[in-house]
Amino acid sequence: MKLFFSIIFLVAFSSVYSQNGIASFISPINEFTVFDKGTTLVLERTKVDSIRVGDNYLAYVDALANLKVYYNGEVHTIENVFPNRVVGTSQALVYKMQNRLMVFENGQKLQLAKWTNQFWIGEEIVVWIDLPSYDIMAYSKGSIYTIEKSADLKIIKEFKIGRNIFVYNDLNNHLKVFYEGNVYNSNTSNIVEFKCAKNIMAYYDEFYNEFKVFYKGQFKTICTFKPKEYEVSDDQVVYIDINDYFMIYYNDSTTKLLSYHPNYYSTANSILFYNYLLEYFVFYKGTVYSIEKFIPQKNVLIGFNSLLYLDNRNRVKCFIDGKTYESILLEKLKKKSLLRDLPVFNFGNNNIAFFYEGQVYKYSTIKISNKH
Repeated sequence: MKLFFSIIFLVAFSSVYSQNGIASFISPINEFTVFDKGTTLVLERTKVDSIRVGDNYLAYVDALANLKVYYNGEVHTIENVFPNRVVGTSQALVYKMQNRLMVFENGQKLQLAKWTNQFWIGEEIVVWIDLPSYDIMAYSKGSIYTIEKSADLKIIKEFKIGRNIFVYNDLNNHLKVFYEGNVYNSNTSNIVEFKCAKNIMAYYDEFYNEFKVFYKGQFKTICTFKPKEYEVSDDQVVYIDINDYFMIYYNDSTTKLLSYHPNYYSTANSILFYNYLLEYFVFYKGTVYSIEKFIPQKNVLIGFNSLLYLDNRNRVKCFIDGKTYESILLEKLKKKSLLRDLPVFNFGNNNIAFFYEGQVYKYSTIKISNKH
């Protein structure tokens, strides 16, 4: 195995990452207001419902039951009837109108299915059973695909959906992966436990005694033993091996993070957060960052590419895309939240603040209305 290890103490690195910056709040005179990358705009002066927030849009149902989407500085009315179900992902708004399955993405509305009663959603993929054919279909990156053609009412067995991946066992118990428009056969059978996230899936093959991953179109054996435990998040698999080493598979390489079982670890999206001997670390996109000591775990929130926390002096700090920002807000907090990678704070006399691109934006408000 290829091993590498590096520690960077609170130093930023360059990347193409762009922080999402859309949220909403209610003004002191009950105006529904959008926060869009440092600017604000009043969208409605009456009560709204079913708010959903993505990376580049904000959706809601107005007082007349119209489904509206704020996108690229404008409000679009996309339905005049309240949907049966509305789901907001980072990339798209997915909703169901009676039997129809619909999506709004990048300013465009598209019908995915005329009739479906079952569908599953990842951040960048939608999978559904198309009726009356019972074919398994998928939508990803603007295109519709057929995953499995139906020969009966039941087509697949166990399945899981990740950020942009769909993993399932077919009726012959063959483990398959749908990824970026293609179906990949693992040539492995009778696998009932597997986990997946963005670009990646992991499982243990008991017959060959191999711990395996599917990563960006290829299957690979990580090690020839069963891990004591493992978790999968975007582009990475973290596991405890038979020697109690704390390991991570990332970007087609394997790293030993610790020679011991960590005291605590949690992984979600692109973040692996762990501690050993009271020191807390973040593994993010191939680099280990030493974050802090003595952080109460209840004070930590994990985003897509970020970590929001209070240190042992109750100072607000945020790790975003490899950089740590300290003492973001000096006022005493009432509440903090992380809307994907956008820190949101409620403080003082019902005030709200957003932390975007290294700057704090403060507003007077009577209610926080972010939902996702």
